[in-house]
Amino acid sequence: MKQWLANQFRQSPSLYALWLAFHRRSTREQILLLVAGFSLLLLAGFYGIWQPQQQAYQQAQQRLATAQENYQLLISKRHLLAGNAQSSGWQSVDREANELRNIVSRTSRQVGLAAERISVEGDSRLQLWANNVPFATVAKWLELLAQERVGIYSLQIERVADAQVSLRITLD
Repeated sequence: MKQWLANQFRQSPSLYALWLAFHRRSTREQILLLVAGFSLLLLAGFYGIWQPQQQAYQQAQQRLATAQENYQLLISKRHLLAGNAQSSGWQSVDREANELRNIVSRTSRQVGLAAERISVEGDSRLQLWANNVPFATVAKWLELLAQERVGIYSLQIERVADAQVSLRITLD
């Protein structure tokens, strides 16, 4: 293996010419070239690997701190949020899965939301999946569901592209 690598190195005109040019230099120049090459390698490592990694880490720390602040704000205001829901008189209507399916079909047709999958969970819950849907369409659909007094048991919205989301929702 070592012999093969040495043979390949000698057969490469550009690498072998650089090697010969390096050995023609004085010892002092060779040391200077090695130090300069090592310095360039360190700079490339710092600016190419270390610095971008540190910036990404700082951004992640900042996002985590913001999320924790938002969480603490929600926890501190939970009694206000719960009180507003009770005082506004908004109550979801308890429906069976078939009634819920009819409402979901009608409202999704109104806004142009195409569900990829709809399944019944228990007696009164309905799960719906939709991928690559415009967020504006989802917002309009959720507003129509609120007007129909449909409760949301769980909601997962994930951004997949600009103004496009994937939706997984369980309605109650």
